[in-house]
Amino acid sequence: MPIDLSKPVAVVGPIVVGPGSLPGVGVAVVAIPLLPENGYVVLVKLQTEHNPYFETHPSDLVSLTVYVPTGDFVTGGGWIVDPSGGKGNFGFNVQYRKSGLPRGQSIYVYRVGEWEVIVKSNAWTGMAIDGNHAFFEGKCVVQRFNSATGELVWAEGNYQFRVDVWDNDESGGIDVYQIRVLDKNGLTYHEAGVNPMGYLQGGNIIIHLAKTKA
Repeated sequence: MPIDLSKPVAVVGPIVVGPGSLPGVGVAVVAIPLLPENGYVVLVKLQTEHNPYFETHPSDLVSLTVYVPTGDFVTGGGWIVDPSGGKGNFGFNVQYRKSGLPRGQSIYVYRVGEWEVIVKSNAWTGMAIDGNHAFFEGKCVVQRFNSATGELVWAEGNYQFRVDVWDNDESGGIDVYQIRVLDKNGLTYHEAGVNPMGYLQGGNIIIHLAKTKA
C-alpha cells in the first residue's frame, strides 16, 4: 500500500527531550505500539504549543521495517549518501516463502528540494543470495510529498526497482546498499549507491541463511 502522511498509523507525543552526552544534543525515547509486518516511515516534529523556545522544520523521513526473522532472509536499515546531496534512508526485509517467491517490504526515502520522495515496494519479482551479496527486485510506488506540509504532490505506480546489498561485517568491511528505479518506460528514474558506491554511513545489513538439519 502507498504511504499516506495525512493518515499516520500511530502518533506518539509530546515527548520530553532529555540531555545527551554532547552539548546541545538531546535524547528522546519513544515506545511504539506493536505494528504488523510492513514498511513504515517515521517523521519527527517540534510543535510550538509544546515547545515555545525553538522552532524548526520537520525531520527528514526515516524508514522503519517490522518483520518476523524466519528462514532465509535479508534485512537492513540505515542511510547512504544520495546523488541529491542529502541522505538516502532505507529499510527492508525480504524473505523466501515456501512457494519459492519472496515476500517482505522495501522503502527508500530521499529529499530533492522541497520534496520528500518515497519509493515503496508493492509487488515482488525475485530474490537471490550469493555469499555476502543479495539482491531483490519488484514493482513499486513512487510518491513525492511537500517536506514542510506533508501534502502529497505526485504519485505514480507500476515502476520497477532493484536493490543490491553486500553484508561485509564478517570481513571487517563496510556494508553496501544500491537501488535502481525504472519508470513505466524502462528508463532510469533514480539510482543511488552506484557512483559513488553506496557504503553505509549508518545502519546495518544482515544476510541470514536458515540452518539446515544434518
